[in-house]
Amino acid sequence: MAPGSSGHAGYVARSSQLTEARGAEAWLRTGSQTVQQQALRDLDQAWRNFYAGTHGRPSWRREGVHEGFRIVGQMARRVEKLNRKWGRVLVPKVGWVKFRLSRKLSDAKSYRITRDRAGRWHVAFAVVPEPTQAPASGDVVGVDRGVIVSVALSTGELLYCPGLSGQEQRRNADVNAAINIARIAAAGRAVDARGETAVPVSEKREPQHAPPMVA
Repeated sequence: MAPGSSGHAGYVARSSQLTEARGAEAWLRTGSQTVQQQALRDLDQAWRNFYAGTHGRPSWRREGVHEGFRIVGQMARRVEKLNRKWGRVLVPKVGWVKFRLSRKLSDAKSYRITRDRAGRWHVAFAVVPEPTQAPASGDVVGVDRGVIVSVALSTGELLYCPGLSGQEQRRNADVNAAINIARIAAAGRAVDARGETAVPVSEKREPQHAPPMVA
């Protein structure tokens, strides 16, 4: 049983059940035992976190939502970079699978393969980032936040927050213009729905006088 659990079997008990199930069910044997055992380890850790009060209660997976599995250990290191854009990974029971690199490929400790709702497969590698050395001079620096200058330091250094590029500014102006046109059109439709007649702008500017009465 898992520590602090209420009748939930731990990894050792479930691993024995998995061995018996694989011997009885042919469809279960077609899957990777490494992947299945890792899923049991993740479940055991999830229950431990739940009873420790640090995470929520583990829930059932819904079909088609968060489909995937995790590979750890030495098998997670079977990754090769083919060129600048492509790499490949050795997936248990599947073989070498190519994937497109979205960033620099580092020494991974594990990786997770997932399938989104659109049917696309993704692979994400878990790496330990290199520690960032923070400055430790011990000096005290004053900070003044402003509008034109984002941050002014007492050392004389001026820091500016990144703004919109020229293309982004033009796109932002186009979007605002489209919003204003839509608001004007919506206001016109609201007047027509109430059965009112819109008064031309030229008539609004001129004062309206009643015709003279003839005795």
